[in-house]
Amino acid sequence: MTIFNVAKEYDLHELSLSTPEETITIRRGVRGTAAPMIHEATVESEPETIPEGPFIKVVSPLSGIFYRAPAPGAEPFVSEGEKVQFGDGLCIIEAMKVLNEITAETAGTVYKIIPGNGDVVNSGDLLFLIQSEPS
Repeated sequence: MTIFNVAKEYDLHELSLSTPEETITIRRGVRGTAAPMIHEATVESEPETIPEGPFIKVVSPLSGIFYRAPAPGAEPFVSEGEKVQFGDGLCIIEAMKVLNEITAETAGTVYKIIPGNGDVVNSGDLLFLIQSEPS
């Protein structure tokens, strides 16, 4: 039995298969149209090493597509080394055609941006490391 048959038999609209290196997602289209097959690379949930210091981890609250800018061709919300304040926009995660802005919950300096623009992220994946401002 193929994964296409499984999706059809159980009336699944989306089916994902994952390995540590990649995720393959199959989504059923509207009757009469071709169902797109999407090959998505996964994002590492943690960088290889986190330096010592007062770092705040910003994790994804939902699964979706990570965007660094508010619109195609626009400047990114933030870049590594840039200072942010509480409430500043960091990125957008698109889930089910809804754009969800992720904002800074603390003031600090963006130390590391983990996913690349357009990467698929899962709920709980590490998005940013922000170095806290001294009190």
